Amino acid sequence: MNEKKLVSGLVSIAIPAYKKKWLKEAIVSALSQDYPNIEVIIVDDHSPQNLREVVVPFLIDKRVSYYYNEINLGGKSVTNNWNKCLEYVNGEFFVLLCDDDVLMPNFVSELLKLAHKYPKCNIFHGERVLYHENTYSFESMESWPEYESFVDFQKEKKKVKRKHTITEFLYRSRCIKEKKYIVFPVGYFSDDASILEIVATGGIASSQTPLVKIRISDDQISSEEKYPIEKTKAAIMYNEWYMNNPMLEVSQQEIKNSVDWWAYGFFQSANIINKILILYLVPKFVWPLKQKIILFIKMCISN
Repeated sequence: MNEKKLVSGLVSIAIPAYKKKWLKEAIVSALSQDYPNIEVIIVDDHSPQNLREVVVPFLIDKRVSYYYNEINLGGKSVTNNWNKCLEYVNGEFFVLLCDDDVLMPNFVSELLKLAHKYPKCNIFHGERVLYHENTYSFESMESWPEYESFVDFQKEKKKVKRKHTITEFLYRSRCIKEKKYIVFPVGYFSDDASILEIVATGGIASSQTPLVKIRISDDQISSEEKYPIEKTKAAIMYNEWYMNNPMLEVSQQEIKNSVDWWAYGFFQSANIINKILILYLVPKFVWPLKQKIILFIKMCISN
């Protein structure tokens, strides 16, 4: 089957939708771009929240298209619906907008400037502002360099200096459609691995202008107490992927430290049954039997 031809200059903004609460705000932000040549693709992941009620008024705009998944794809990993969005892309460039985030009006236009300036790059990053839903407060984040090679980006990422969410990027569509998003349980670490894969193809260019508002709320998968087992599995899978990827430089000790740090965080916030399952899941080279016994004893004493 032939791959459909992408439209030059067109930017496809896809919203993998499941939550109704902030969806309208996300759609409005996509349609309010000061770059006119866009399409907005909304992919309803079989949500029980009647998203059509929000979406239908926007369908009078010819730039908007709506698709409904007959079965839920994101239950095991939200990444599955991210990849479903890629099937509907027509544009030369692609943006994945989460249904609770907001693009600034100049998100697309600013990142397209970088795309023209750095023709060998396939990925472009917009600075983010975090919006904390519980406290109604904003938090600015550190700017990234205008250009980074893959080697430098990886070094900074290992120092935990390149934190990001999936909404912050514009891609050349042909590259992300070819690579696709990497699937891990509940989508945890999927953005990290996927972005590394794309940066490896030609580095990354970033704007020092705040271009996206990322919402932090208790409804998100990243919420501290949600899905401790799936997140532990994802941490193990991500680090195995990292260790086995020939493009990435990492020692076994670094992998051990990473899994240990993430798994212990999930362990602390888990209930007693999930704590036991996490003890079982974590590989022995990370937590030897003696360490697991100590953790188990401390767990029993504290409960």
